[in-house]
Amino acid sequence: MKASTSIVFLLSCSATKAASGFQLPKATTAANSASKLSMSISPSSIGGLLIRGGAAAEPALQNFYGDALGYFGGIRIPASFLAGSSLAAMFIFKTKANNGGELSTLERRVLGFYHFNSLLAFLLSLNTIASATIAHTAVLHGRFNKMAETAYMMMKREFEYEL
Repeated sequence: MKASTSIVFLLSCSATKAASGFQLPKATTAANSASKLSMSISPSSIGGLLIRGGAAAEPALQNFYGDALGYFGGIRIPASFLAGSSLAAMFIFKTKANNGGELSTLERRVLGFYHFNSLLAFLLSLNTIASATIAHTAVLHGRFNKMAETAYMMMKREFEYEL
């Protein structure tokens, strides 16, 4: 049966047959006349066929070259602001840390934790800037498949580390 004929057949079925499931008539083809084909369609499949209009549509692939350029180009700016502010934050309590005799144990630990987190923020921001620059350059070279269903799927497939 053709797809349009099967949809008309499905539409003409009563609600009770659709609710309980039914058998399509047995079909024979010229190439396979010896064996008979029998298909059973569940009620949920009928509803899916009626909603979709028959066969499932192929997802449309789009070119997300510009989106990748925008993402990797735009992520470097906030990362550079964070790198600059965390670099400055590492040295803001330097004079207080040098006078360690006046600080309690808790204050020294909190200060050490603050310096460690500032250093970590600085290093991770530098990593983001370097990775985004490398990925941006790779996008400009264009040696990847630009077509995907969504921009995220394309970047996840082509630039796994950078995301």
